[in-house]
Amino acid sequence: MRKSAMECHGVSRRARRSRPCGELLEGRCLLSGVATTYIWTALGDGMSFNDPNNWTHVGPFGGGVGVTGVPSIGSNLQFPSFGQLPVGSSTTINFNGNYGALAFGAINIGDSYTLQGNGIAIDGGILVSNPQYRPPTTATINLSSLDLGRQAVIATSSGSSLTIGSTTTPTGLQLTLQGGVLKLGGGQLNLDTQVVSDPRTLTSLQTYEIGGGTVTLGTSANYSNSLFQVDAGANLDVADGASIQVGSLAGAGTVDLQGTGAAGDATALTAFTPGGEADTLSGSLIGAGTFTMQGNGRLSLGGIGLGPTSGVDVVLGTLDVNGSIGAGSLQVGTGTFGGLGAWLFSGAVAFQGGSTFQVALNGLTPGIQATELASGSTTGIDLGSSTLTGSLNYEYQAGDRFTIATAPAIQGTFQNVVGGRVLLGNNVPFGVSESGNSVVLTAEQSETTTRLSTSGSPSHPGQPVTFTAVVSTRTQPVGQGTVLFEQGNTVLAAVPVSGGAASFTTAGLPLGDTTITAVFAGSGNILGSTSGSVVQAVVPYSTVTTLSGAPNPSSFHEALTLTATVTAAGTPVASGTITFVVSNTVLGVVPLGADGVARLITSELPRRVSRIQAIFSGNVDDLGSVSIPYAQEVARASTSIALTTSTRLDARGRPLAILTASVGVIGLPKVEPVGEVVFRRNGEVIGHRRLMGGVASIGLAPAKRARGRFVANFLGNARYRGGASVLVLPGRTLPLLRSYRISPASDNRSMPH
Repeated sequence: MRKSAMECHGVSRRARRSRPCGELLEGRCLLSGVATTYIWTALGDGMSFNDPNNWTHVGPFGGGVGVTGVPSIGSNLQFPSFGQLPVGSSTTINFNGNYGALAFGAINIGDSYTLQGNGIAIDGGILVSNPQYRPPTTATINLSSLDLGRQAVIATSSGSSLTIGSTTTPTGLQLTLQGGVLKLGGGQLNLDTQVVSDPRTLTSLQTYEIGGGTVTLGTSANYSNSLFQVDAGANLDVADGASIQVGSLAGAGTVDLQGTGAAGDATALTAFTPGGEADTLSGSLIGAGTFTMQGNGRLSLGGIGLGPTSGVDVVLGTLDVNGSIGAGSLQVGTGTFGGLGAWLFSGAVAFQGGSTFQVALNGLTPGIQATELASGSTTGIDLGSSTLTGSLNYEYQAGDRFTIATAPAIQGTFQNVVGGRVLLGNNVPFGVSESGNSVVLTAEQSETTTRLSTSGSPSHPGQPVTFTAVVSTRTQPVGQGTVLFEQGNTVLAAVPVSGGAASFTTAGLPLGDTTITAVFAGSGNILGSTSGSVVQAVVPYSTVTTLSGAPNPSSFHEALTLTATVTAAGTPVASGTITFVVSNTVLGVVPLGADGVARLITSELPRRVSRIQAIFSGNVDDLGSVSIPYAQEVARASTSIALTTSTRLDARGRPLAILTASVGVIGLPKVEPVGEVVFRRNGEVIGHRRLMGGVASIGLAPAKRARGRFVANFLGNARYRGGASVLVLPGRTLPLLRSYRISPASDNRSMPH
């Protein structure tokens, strides 16, 4: 099974284009490592291919002693430098075997050999290199036929050249390519045969890639099924008198029609770019020959530099030249000629009926941003009855002028110019002035740009937002017309333009994202335009909740007022509720008033310092918030103690002295504290009693008349402050008590006598 040249290299077709162009290639790059290599020795008759004594060979991996023999099918052929052959050996080798239908691996030519005779097939490729200390190699293959394997590789090192065929007998060599060829190295490849076939290129283009050096097409030949890919730094030359047909051209290299002899020798190159193809040769087409565009596809050239006797002929398809042109004549048949550049023809320029002149208007600078066709010939430019088309890729303005053609004489007119006007680009009207020596286009409309901005995003509900549309042409603001501010398909406002701007203010946008566009409707010769979208985000207000209390500190059981205030952007929030919380206990829920304040009156706080927070619930337009903790101190309640005396008779009819202490909470008359009261006479304790309903009593049995100073002390507790009653002196009406004892009705505990 045959290997392609690409498989021999072990790289894909795409990968080849990025590798160096073959200067470091050695013979083993193309010679198959698994095939036997036969080396030419010229030790037989010195000329015949099928003389076994002219060859020696070693194993596939180079080991062992050389053995003579005729090269076998699939083997590699190596022709060394002449310095390795017997002195006086012939440099011409006659291929006198019948190998045309069978393939050898690859050929390595190391000196200026000429291979002639019967044809051969080569599956791998051909390498031509320079021998050391000798003049550059100029090898020739002039066999009856040469069949190169699929996408074969031909490498010529710098200074060397390989000629395939002969210009004196251009039909003497049948060159068969199995799907294109890759040229590597900095040397020369001359294809001097007119008989070129590629049986695998029946419907699509196959590629001749010139990766380095120069390929010269030395005699007229038809490569119309092939794309010539001329890489940067490489050249495709057409030799003297040759008329070459190619499928198409591409790459960044140079195509030269100058010829190989005297300047001005006739050369011709025709590109049959097929329909549906769009190829670009970003390099230049130079020389002195004639270039013809014949296919139905599109071919773009970076520039044309041909001599004054040359011509450019666009028969079919579209030829775009995106650069300068220097050439003799221009003929446009039924094809399209256009592009962007400054084009100078020294001879006649003629557009035939049915042809198209396609201008590019990308700015006002002629030849660089706009098409400029000029003819220095006295025969000038004949517009015939061609069609004028154009592409607009800039912001045009009414009054912009483009001189698209100048010549000493301009004849004919464009068939689609009606009433001095033509529609170009997206049906943009241009005035057409066709004088005797120029064609001038004048824009009749101004393109506009509309830019939309917002006064600020995000905004808040009810907050005014201003949208501003600025409308301008390329050079000045627009002073008339109307801008429609739209939300989807809904027009929010229609505002006249003044001083190049129109503004619309609204406070009614809903929560969320709203997409707004501005549409300038146009006015007169000023075209309308639509701005990009602006997304206005409307988000709820952030709120601030503050909390205070009064009085602080307060007393236990004393009513205090907690006041929560909620604001948004400094304005009171009038809806929502406030939840007053201490620890995990809810003290109460109060709605906000119109002033943004909620108040809670409570007397339920424990006797300590409590940290209270106010939680705002939020509403449709306002986010919730929580106040910072507020410290409310609740102190012990102050009490008042009143001591009164009374008498009564006990069960035996004896008088008793009764001391009664009444304890109350100052300011809270209905609160009855609990705790213990100590009764004293003359500073000595005479009894302890617990408060019941805020009252404690002690009875004293009569002994002698009552004498002394009586005081009641309330001891207090965690919630209530203690205190002492006013000193009480019993009146003379009380019986004199000789001793004291606790009345059985009051307490069973004994008192000291």
